[in-house]
Order: sequence, then C-alpha cells, then structure tokens
Amino acid sequence: MLEQTTTMGADTWNRIEKDISGWAFKNNITKIEISFRATGTAAVWYSSRFQIDDIGYTGG
Repeated sequence: MLEQTTTMGADTWNRIEKDISGWAFKNNITKIEISFRATGTAAVWYSSRFQIDDIGYTGG
C-alpha cells in the first residue's frame, strides 16, 4: 500500500500528484482510494461530501 497526505485549499481546484515511478508495485495497481478529513477546525462539516473531477496517471 502507498499513502499520501496532502493539504487542500478551500473553494478552489486542487491538484494532487504522487510520483510512483520508483514504486516496485506500480504495475499491479487494482484500485485507488481517496478520503477526506478536516484538521485544525471545530467547524461542522455538513453532509460530508466532496467532488472529484478527474483521476488519472502518467507512466514512469
């Protein structure tokens, strides 16, 4: 398993990238999981929804 934590900006498009060119299992990927959580705030997160516009990869 390969994991990454990324800071996101509010109310803007965010791009997340992960270089897997040196990862031994890069040719055996069967799924991608994306999760979301807020840190450093006590604000209520109504509906707990987020949108993903596009997922892709580039060969390395």
